[in-house]
Amino acid sequence: MRLILIGLFAAFLLGCGEEPEVPERYGPVEVIRTPASFADDVEIVVSDVRIAPDAEVPGHSHAAEELVYVIEGSAIHVEDGLPDRTLRPGDMAVIPPETVHRPRGGPAGARAITVRFKLPERNERDAVPASVEQEQPTDEAAADES
Repeated sequence: MRLILIGLFAAFLLGCGEEPEVPERYGPVEVIRTPASFADDVEIVVSDVRIAPDAEVPGHSHAAEELVYVIEGSAIHVEDGLPDRTLRPGDMAVIPPETVHRPRGGPAGARAITVRFKLPERNERDAVPASVEQEQPTDEAAADES
């Protein structure tokens, strides 16, 4: 799997034109969208994702697995059911299908390459309703309850 990601990353670097602007909070720039050879109607989507310092991406999930490979800065990977994990350049996270996650930018922000699979007749990204997001305990809230 790591070889696939490295190959896609190399294709990304070769295909890049101008460097995208750093977003105010966060933002993906889609750089590759191609049909998958392993299944009909499935697309492979590669994005250059930037998260500003200390910015939080709202909780969301994807219908299929997502790979995140950090190339600059650091990000805190926040995934339901797991302890928060700091990702630095060279680190990779594999996010299972239908798993809610909400990454945060580290002190200097983060830049990552993501690879995800777009399944037929499914949203590429499903946002978590704000009411559900508010119910999620933060690390500080969990510590206060102990």
